[in-house]
Amino acid sequence: TNQEYSGRCWLFAALNMLRPHVVSVVHDEEFAFSQNFLFFYDKLEKANTFFEMIIARADLDIRDPKFQFVLALPWDGPIQDGGYWEYAVTLVGKYGAVPYSAMPDSESARKPDEMNTQLTHKLMLDTYALKRDYETNKSHDSMRTMPTHALKDIYQNLVLHLGTPPAEFEFIHNHIE
Repeated sequence: TNQEYSGRCWLFAALNMLRPHVVSVVHDEEFAFSQNFLFFYDKLEKANTFFEMIIARADLDIRDPKFQFVLALPWDGPIQDGGYWEYAVTLVGKYGAVPYSAMPDSESARKPDEMNTQLTHKLMLDTYALKRDYETNKSHDSMRTMPTHALKDIYQNLVLHLGTPPAEFEFIHNHIE
């Protein structure tokens, strides 16, 4: 499997650890998992986590180092490609895994820089709106509704770049003994 120009090595490694078991069950050496499927949900989860971190720090000045840390999270921003084994395990536990045929790679999965730039820009605009809301209302509760709408936009952006994650798929394999 080839991660191309993305930082999805952690997803490839985790799914490649699962692959031999599935291959032994379905007797198909060509079987592969969709890294794109988990990549989609990783981006969505990172966006949600980002909003939660912004809400938790809403009372801080935007120049405060604790606030700035969230804006410039390690690896060049809040929605970078990188991850760890634990992230992959959590994503598979929450969303499952699908065959490559159910959600193949897109150009943005292979070369995500432009997608990441667009998503980061959207997150920064939403951060500005969240901060303005807090400064107006001084309430974390009023801020809670904004990420729901913002995450719908992030979801739609991810669909445009990575495709729609399948809600269901038909998996047919030839079990020959």
